[in-house]
Amino acid sequence: MDHVTRAYSSTSSFVLSVKAKGRTVLPAGLRDACGFAVGDELRARPISDGTFVVESHDAILARLRSGRAGETPTGGVEEVVRLRREADAARDAQLMASPQSDDETLARRETELTQLLGL
Repeated sequence: MDHVTRAYSSTSSFVLSVKAKGRTVLPAGLRDACGFAVGDELRARPISDGTFVVESHDAILARLRSGRAGETPTGGVEEVVRLRREADAARDAQLMASPQSDDETLARRETELTQLLGL
């Protein structure tokens, strides 16, 4: 039994509809079944025409760490790289918005790079 068949046979189905401005509400039963809480950031990605997967950040990391990256039709490495790039971009944006001087920013980045490289 493939993962898609298991998913449909082991859970209830939920009806979602796209509202004005493209908004879609996840029904409470679906949120409860998935363990989603208010404020959780979810990742959605298309996997084929008319099909997409929604996962929490923690679920993605747990799936990748458990070695089950192949259970969904996306590459685990690409997902980790994308998440890291988003985190780096957010950090860079925060640093650029900071009132710190350029010298302080450069010193902080040099320290981060030195720690990352283990020097």
